[in-house]
Amino acid sequence: MRPPVTTEFAVMFLPSEGLYAEVLRTPGLAERLQRDFRVTPAGPTVLSALLNSLLMGFMTLAMEKRSGEVWRLLSEVKSEFEAFSKQFTVVEKKFREAQNSLEVMGVKRQRMSRRMNEIDGLSELPDGPEVAGVAEGADALGALPMNPVLNLEDLAGLSAAAEVGDALATETVVEEAAEAKPSEGPTQPN
Repeated sequence: MRPPVTTEFAVMFLPSEGLYAEVLRTPGLAERLQRDFRVTPAGPTVLSALLNSLLMGFMTLAMEKRSGEVWRLLSEVKSEFEAFSKQFTVVEKKFREAQNSLEVMGVKRQRMSRRMNEIDGLSELPDGPEVAGVAEGADALGALPMNPVLNLEDLAGLSAAAEVGDALATETVVEEAAEAKPSEGPTQPN
C-alpha cells in the first residue's frame, strides 16, 4: 500500500473457504492484520459483499465531493441571476421610457401634420363672409395713417379684424384640446 497512490487499506483474498475459516479461527490474527497492517482477509463468499460495500463507499465519497461543487456552482448562478435581474429591470425601465417618448412624438407628429394640412388649406381660401371680414380688417389696417392719432372709423375696422382673429384662435385652441384629451383613457404598459 502506498497512499495517496493507493488506498490506505488492502483486501487479502483467500481462494478457498477452508483457508478463510482457518484465518478467522486463529485467535487475534484477523484483528492484528486489520489494526497493524490495515489488511482485511476475505474468502470467496465475503469478497463480493466487501467489494460492493467499498464501491458504495467510494460512490458516496465522490458524491459528497461533487455536491460541494454543485453548491458552489449554485451560489455562483444565484449571484449572476441577481445581477441579471437588476440589469433586466434597468433595460425594462429604459424600454418604457423609449415607448413613452415614441407616443409623445407620435402625438406631436399628428399635430404638426394637421397644422401642415391647415397651411395647405390656407393657400386655397374660399370666398365667403369670413374671408371678406378678414379682408376688410386687413384693408382697415393698411388704411391706418402712420401717425399716433386714430379716428373712430379706423378703430371700427381694426375691431372687425380683431374679432375674426379671435374666432380663428379659439377654434385652434379647441382642436388642440380635443387632440390632447385621450379617448379611451391612459394605457398602462404590461
